[in-house]
Amino acid sequence: MEAPPRRQGGFGTALAGGIVGSALTAVLLFFATPALLSSKIVRQGLLADPQILNEGVQALRDAQYAPVLADNRAAIEAPFASSWKGAAKPEVTLVEFFDYACPYCKASNPAVDRLLQEDKGLRVVYRELPILGPDSVTAARFSLQASKLGRLPNSTTRCGKPAGPLPTRSRKPPRAPE
Repeated sequence: MEAPPRRQGGFGTALAGGIVGSALTAVLLFFATPALLSSKIVRQGLLADPQILNEGVQALRDAQYAPVLADNRAAIEAPFASSWKGAAKPEVTLVEFFDYACPYCKASNPAVDRLLQEDKGLRVVYRELPILGPDSVTAARFSLQASKLGRLPNSTTRCGKPAGPLPTRSRKPPRAPE
């Protein structure tokens, strides 16, 4: 009897098939695993350190506003007439937007005054932002006129920024004499 013919290369073929199969599995895992695990990894990271979200939002906001601020920085930091306190040639400029009827604006005065005393290279530029009603607009207009006359530093002191709404003016026209 004759012996059955011997298969040649059976081991080599099996070895090559195993290597190709392993390589395909590794490639599949390399590309599929991040998609399957990335949401879990991100979720665990955010739960472990939720401050990441605030930092991301802040970075996005900074990136969005940086070009606008850069284009307008000189106009924002340049004071209107005498609407500033502090260093004539500042190292740092702080711009304070305020409304004369805003109690928070008034409450910030001591802190701003302390900053001016502590930092001789600081300039505070005051910008009227009359958003609390018609009396705020009137006070802002008065302030701008005072600034033109060189009197704004005195009008923006603690007494110059009322802690509440300004008194309401009479809206009725004067009566004609009879």
